[in-house]
Amino acid sequence: LLSLFLPMMLGAQQWEIGLDNNPVINGGVMDESETAILVGYEYDGDIYHAAAFKIYEDGEYEVFSFNKEYKNISLHNIVRLPDGNYFVSGSEDIGSSGNNNICDIHVMILDDNLNVIKHEKHSADENFIFGDQHDIIVDDDKVIMVCETFGDNIWGRKPTFLKFDIDGELQDCMYPTYVEEDDSYGYNHIDFSFNQLKKRPDGSGYVVIAKYTGTGMHLLMYDNDLKFQDNIRIEHPDNEPYYNSPLYNDYGVCSDLWPADAGGYGL
Repeated sequence: LLSLFLPMMLGAQQWEIGLDNNPVINGGVMDESETAILVGYEYDGDIYHAAAFKIYEDGEYEVFSFNKEYKNISLHNIVRLPDGNYFVSGSEDIGSSGNNNICDIHVMILDDNLNVIKHEKHSADENFIFGDQHDIIVDDDKVIMVCETFGDNIWGRKPTFLKFDIDGELQDCMYPTYVEEDDSYGYNHIDFSFNQLKKRPDGSGYVVIAKYTGTGMHLLMYDNDLKFQDNIRIEHPDNEPYYNSPLYNDYGVCSDLWPADAGGYGL
């Protein structure tokens, strides 16, 4: 029995909830009835499978285990769609290349009762590798995903964008095209493994929050067609012990992005 602490902003209540089968929670949303819908996976030894959880306002909960069709899949993200269904994304580890995991991307459409309406698996083009981390947002009638990508014809780690309709159908996959001699980002080894994708507050496009441990954070700006516009770098303080130190690794720093007073961006 694993105790999972879920501090929830529901009248400042908090419960200790015991869940069987060693769950790992990666993402979640609140529905209109203030029920938390969480996604992740359950594991028993080396075997794991996709799972979702409903935590109700009174502390009661339900577990939805997808252990038959969805072995070795970790769910990462969930967003609520305009029609009331949920779009869920996850990854399946299918191997490794050097220090990089090779993954397939899975997307699922769940109804309000967390029944699977649709499930699709997406493998990278033969010239690329999908990493296991990604992020998704809903933007009107589409879902946009950013995924860390590796490949022989690109230098370092770069983002790939996948565009889905609200029924879970893949509409477009925009692979990076940068090469070592023409690196628009200015740094070859930006770490997208803990990326976040945000809609720009003024509606002019999107921002990917990335990190570069030795230098600082990066806000990668894109227009509404997901064409790269700018790389805004936020440097580490130029003093010890933080500068170029693994103690200052940005994992907790790039937690969210908020509009600033002057129409810019603040962390």
